[in-house]
Amino acid sequence: MPYTFPFDPTQPTDASSATVDDDMRAIKAAIEERFNDFLGIDMSVDDPIVPTKLGPTITIQGAQVGTPIFNAGNSGASLNINWNNGDQQLITLTANCTLTFTNAVAGRNYILYVLQNGTGGFSLTFPASVRSSNNVNFGTPALTTTANRMSIIGLFAYTPTVLVGSIVATGVNVS
Repeated sequence: MPYTFPFDPTQPTDASSATVDDDMRAIKAAIEERFNDFLGIDMSVDDPIVPTKLGPTITIQGAQVGTPIFNAGNSGASLNINWNNGDQQLITLTANCTLTFTNAVAGRNYILYVLQNGTGGFSLTFPASVRSSNNVNFGTPALTTTANRMSIIGLFAYTPTVLVGSIVATGVNVS
């Protein structure tokens, strides 16, 4: 059943004080309520006419929907990757680092971009729950240690705690 407005949008609701602008604001409010209730779109942030961003991390560009790369910052000796920040994250290694992961969702695919800082030479250790394709602990994979070079790792969540990791590329020059 189509949604009907409680008034005729072509006519002012109260000829003595209302204007067409008032009616348009009422129509906009009704539409926003429908978007918020059923689609989870916040029209004060999201633009449903020319969508470029839905929520805090989903973007639409052309016909492509995805998340931008979230910069998780410098690693230090340990770093937690919170997948709620996005399914693609960049870390810059500034020391040998041990990772932890939170908020992985079963069935999702994640990409981790690992950039060596200007010094390079650092390693990355994954949680024991991350496995390689032969069910061995992913551990400390052979990533590039060259300064200012990147390795790209695909992670596939079988469960929220069991992820399968694979090196997609290593030694990538991104400058």
